[in-house]
Amino acid sequence: MQNVLIITYYWPPSGGAGVQRWLKFAKYLPEFGINPIILTVDEHFAAYVTNDPSLLNDISPDLIVFKTKSFEILKLFSRTTGEQMPQGGFSNVNKQSFIMKVSRFVRGNFFIPDARRGWNKFAFRKALELIKTYNIKTIITTSPPHSVQLIGLQLKRKLNIRWIADLRDPWSDVFYNKDLMRTSLAVYFDKRLEKKVLEHADELITVCDSVKQLFLKKTSKLSQKKIHIVINGFDNTDFQILPNENDTFFEITYVGTIALSYNAKVLFEAIYTVSQNNQELPYRLTFVGAVPSAVKEQITNSGIDNLTRYLGYMPHNEAIEYMKKATVLINIFPETAGYDGVPGKFAEYIASRRPIISIDAHEGDAAKILEQTKSGKTFTRNEITLLEQYLTELSLLWKKKQTLKLENTPEILTFSRFAGAQKISEIIKK
Repeated sequence: MQNVLIITYYWPPSGGAGVQRWLKFAKYLPEFGINPIILTVDEHFAAYVTNDPSLLNDISPDLIVFKTKSFEILKLFSRTTGEQMPQGGFSNVNKQSFIMKVSRFVRGNFFIPDARRGWNKFAFRKALELIKTYNIKTIITTSPPHSVQLIGLQLKRKLNIRWIADLRDPWSDVFYNKDLMRTSLAVYFDKRLEKKVLEHADELITVCDSVKQLFLKKTSKLSQKKIHIVINGFDNTDFQILPNENDTFFEITYVGTIALSYNAKVLFEAIYTVSQNNQELPYRLTFVGAVPSAVKEQITNSGIDNLTRYLGYMPHNEAIEYMKKATVLINIFPETAGYDGVPGKFAEYIASRRPIISIDAHEGDAAKILEQTKSGKTFTRNEITLLEQYLTELSLLWKKKQTLKLENTPEILTFSRFAGAQKISEIIKK
């Protein structure tokens, strides 16, 4: 069994897709001869936006986990101002208030690449100890926060150890950077750090082809063979039982993060039109996850406030149950992203075998996966008529009590956590 050190900021009891990615891979890596050793931040010192203690149940009792202290400026900010912990791009707070404008400027220009860099010195020191104690030859750093990659860079320079960098999101191109009021100097230093990581890591992993292509443009020293795609995936054990769809409501469900920049207005207007044309059908739009007030205002203005319910953030196991009980699942990729990626929940959407409506580009990664797995349809924001027609078609089938549950295809298993762990083990042993 080969020992591998995985350095990750997000780990249970933190919530979110980034936590689940390596939590699940660590679950299956031992089946391929890899013994993962986890280095993370102590939750008492961490600056988590969301918590999900239910994920603690997924940690194998045999998994070795080490935690360190950290100095978190975001935690200090939250305590001092009384404001909630800001998400990336401050999408969950009032960005236009004076204190938030100042905070966004400070975050974007004085904390590069991000405000969780205060963990690095603690993690680096502990990593040196663990590498020696466990005779570790390979380390994996996973981000965001992208400051974690600087730990890998530092270890590479000091020990010349084999280093695999897993980048779940774009770095300098991430869509919320535009909200951080960054100066040209800050952008320069951020891109410089990104380039160093891309060039010095022995192998790179990311979640989809569009993000891979973004990284390839950063430096001529980066080859196609060095970057591997491993989607976030779904855990088969979470989807062994798929209940029948809701027979009380035609349930249109969105799970996860949403912000005004996602520009979901086309969806809200389509739901309004279809519900008005079929008033005898009980439509319901359900959000599982935080919904900012600006998006709620859009929903009210679209005339579907009475059809909408907001359930807030939920533990992962409960969120999955809402996916499986939905009539239709909604995926929306941020309009301002500048790339067409795959959200962390997407494979779980597919495993739920509910029709997926994706608001995205037809040539995007998510659209290709939908076509490959026969899991739904993609609509651009200019195709509201086609979207209305598809929603009407599905709702009339539901009215006739014809099941909308999709058949499994062989391609679906390629997006499982087990398959992802196998691919990662091959990269480790390369």
